[in-house]
Amino acid sequence: MTLQGASLSGFAGARAEALKSGSNTICDMWSKDRKSNLTLIVEPPRAASGMAMRKMLAANANEPGMTVKDEPALGASAFSFVRREQLSFTGAGKGGVYTLSLNRDAGIVPGDEDRVRAITKQIVEGR
Repeated sequence: MTLQGASLSGFAGARAEALKSGSNTICDMWSKDRKSNLTLIVEPPRAASGMAMRKMLAANANEPGMTVKDEPALGASAFSFVRREQLSFTGAGKGGVYTLSLNRDAGIVPGDEDRVRAITKQIVEGR
């Protein structure tokens, strides 16, 4: 599994670790200093029913400091959430439901949101 366009600072040349968890595939990529990680979770297509995504959205909206919004550029039921040290985008594509998350110990920096959204769009669209 490749993350095309993964041009976030600190991830160039980083090693990715993939594992299967039930019917999901999880791929983690860590920065060289291990203070940031990029995680891709791929769920089977049946997870795209919409109801599960909306339940997840409602649960995330209850966490303190969380900003949740719809992401129509990623698809009809796509959404994102952001807090100080994490941002995450979820959207449905041909092969399933994709969630791409960036975690930074020192906090999310300007530009991270746009870069992770662009990578998520490539993944959802199968590019």
